Amino acid sequence: MSKRIKRVSRVDVANLAGVSTATVSYVLNNKQNVRNETRERVLDAARQLDYRPDPIARSMITNKSMQLSIVLNNIANPIYSDMIIAFEKKALEHGYFVNICTGQGSIDEYFENFVDRRIDGIFIEALPGKYHIEKVYKLVDAGIKVTMFGHGSIDIRRVSSIENDYIYTMDRAIDHLWTLGHRRIAYLSGLTLKQNYDLRIDGYYKAMDARKAGDVAKELGVYSSRMTNTDISVGRSLARELIDKKHDFTAVICTNDLMAIGTMQIFQEAGMSIPGDVSVMGIDGACIGDIIAPKLTTMGVSYRDIGSKAFDLLYADLQNDTTGFFQNRPKLIVRESTAVIN
Repeated sequence: MSKRIKRVSRVDVANLAGVSTATVSYVLNNKQNVRNETRERVLDAARQLDYRPDPIARSMITNKSMQLSIVLNNIANPIYSDMIIAFEKKALEHGYFVNICTGQGSIDEYFENFVDRRIDGIFIEALPGKYHIEKVYKLVDAGIKVTMFGHGSIDIRRVSSIENDYIYTMDRAIDHLWTLGHRRIAYLSGLTLKQNYDLRIDGYYKAMDARKAGDVAKELGVYSSRMTNTDISVGRSLARELIDKKHDFTAVICTNDLMAIGTMQIFQEAGMSIPGDVSVMGIDGACIGDIIAPKLTTMGVSYRDIGSKAFDLLYADLQNDTTGFFQNRPKLIVRESTAVIN
């Protein structure tokens, strides 16, 4: 059996440099009361020994673990890659290690683990219906900083928040379809009608009401009966439900791009042409929407910008005990899945 390699300690660095462990601490923590000659001797010894500070020991002294976590709704959704990359890049630049929680486990249990593991801050992207908001506030009370994405009713005095402007998003999406001549526009929501944290449903009704089509919205709105992942399977399920209702519709908007892809699959299986018989739109701008056939028209979100902004808000709270709010406006990306009504 191979012998376990002993971790290099500050004592080892101090012995090689011929100084006290306190002096090593002063140098490594960039204190000013150390002579340049001594500082260089300590740094050279640390380089020779490939010394790395023990993060656990340091966390016991500073009460900071230098660890952050991201809690995702569903890691299978391709939108998250850009968001994670941007968040992690900034975190690493500031000395933080990032843990990724996939959203496949109990999110409430994730929260309980964060306290035990001394996580400094978390970015929550999961659907609010998957956890209890009281658990989030308990994290804040325990000293953990929190930034959230997509929870419109959060208390921003305690938690930083990022939202997409879904009132604008739905109005812009419906305006695009309306300009193409569509009047019977359905909305397939992976969120329940009782939700109070996501404004896509409200945005749909407001946009249709503004165009004197409120009755159509009441007729053609189809909603999930329970909180689920807003994925391809949910899009397929709600598309079947829309077809079974036997209502006339010429265009459909879905909660996100994955649902839109599932919706198009069902329409095509039913012999419907896209966009010849029905136009379909998503929300997100996921890369997969640009490689399917037909390519998906969507309200695009820069998730790289979201990830970067999420770290900025979280870091500001970590450094200054200050929460913040940011609202993002998705942009219309016109591809092949929408067209002038026949």
